[in-house]
Amino acid sequence: MLKVGPYKYNDIGGYIKFGRYANYQVAIQVLSSRGVESIATVALVDPKSNLGDKNNTHCWLKGWSENEGLPEALEKARIVKITGDLCATGHTFARLAKLTDIALKELELQKGE
Repeated sequence: MLKVGPYKYNDIGGYIKFGRYANYQVAIQVLSSRGVESIATVALVDPKSNLGDKNNTHCWLKGWSENEGLPEALEKARIVKITGDLCATGHTFARLAKLTDIALKELELQKGE
């Protein structure tokens, strides 16, 4: 399993659990011995999301509230590469990121579990 280090409101980081939302966008959770630490992603309807593509390799990251600093921690752990694209989500923005090759391999491994 891949691991992410600490971020603003999580002093221990955690392990990455991948999944997919109903619209096939990549879902990422951060898990630790304390349970689910964070849900790092959000499913959005946006043309950049490859909506409906079962082989989608991008995700929308939440970097607000309890997830502050998490997108940067995921990038530092080489799990994602943040693209710079944003999508409005009410009063804030989600950040588009592409999974790295290492993360794509782990996504496939976890899919078989």
